[in-house]
Amino acid sequence: MKKLSLLSIGKIAMGAVLAYGFLNFIDQPDVMIESFKTGFLEGILGK
Repeated sequence: MKKLSLLSIGKIAMGAVLAYGFLNFIDQPDVMIESFKTGFLEGILGK
C-alpha cells in the first residue's frame, strides 16, 4: 500500500513539473521555440 501511494505522489510531482514547464513555455514562446529549433537541428546534424 505504501508503494502505491509513493507512486501516485511521484506521478503528481511529475505532472506538476510538466505543468510548470508548460506554463513557462506559454510565458516565453519565442525563446523556447528558438532554442528548441536550434537544439533539434543540432541533434539531426550531429553537432
